[in-house]
Amino acid sequence: MHKKILPKLRNTTQPPQNEAMDNILEAANILINQGTPNLTARKLSQKSGYSIGALYHYFHKAEHAFILVLFRRREKRLYKQIEIIDQFATDKPLSNLIELLVDSGLAEFNRINKNKKMIFALAKIAIKLSENLIMFDNALSILADPLISARKRNTTGTFREIERDELILLLKLGVIALRRPFLEQNPIAGTQKHRDFVIDTMVRLLGNQA
Repeated sequence: MHKKILPKLRNTTQPPQNEAMDNILEAANILINQGTPNLTARKLSQKSGYSIGALYHYFHKAEHAFILVLFRRREKRLYKQIEIIDQFATDKPLSNLIELLVDSGLAEFNRINKNKKMIFALAKIAIKLSENLIMFDNALSILADPLISARKRNTTGTFREIERDELILLLKLGVIALRRPFLEQNPIAGTQKHRDFVIDTMVRLLGNQA
């Protein structure tokens, strides 16, 4: 996870404290999954069974529990995508890899979008509680080196040689193309047309068109 935007935690090195932290984060996870509007310290206290004062024993801001849940989810998804990249066959074209990555991302967004309240709750958390919203997508940078390695070992000539910084920017564009229709509740979100558009866009951006 990107250290610059992680929520600040209190010292929780003792096992009982770790157990309490896990309980609080599980309560935060449940509230997010339920699409609970206006996620607050009070609602987290009620769901977790810990007093508001106890929440502040573990977090500088109680609402940071929701941010930490989001980052852990993001981290899990990104490492899953790293596995896809690392295991990608050297004799397959870039378009096949993009399809795998896009399908992985769409599966998560479609899962979230089953509960309309949930996707707006997640967006609201990111906007309201993140101390550095611009850097939220910088976690995507961990995909850059695996993608560069995949390009170097690939034998199809379909990968365009891209500098790392440019690659990170292009990955962010891809995430926007995936995420934005869901946030806008656009009818195209999650459809075959949406999938085809994102895949075509990313192949054009990352691929060797010669």
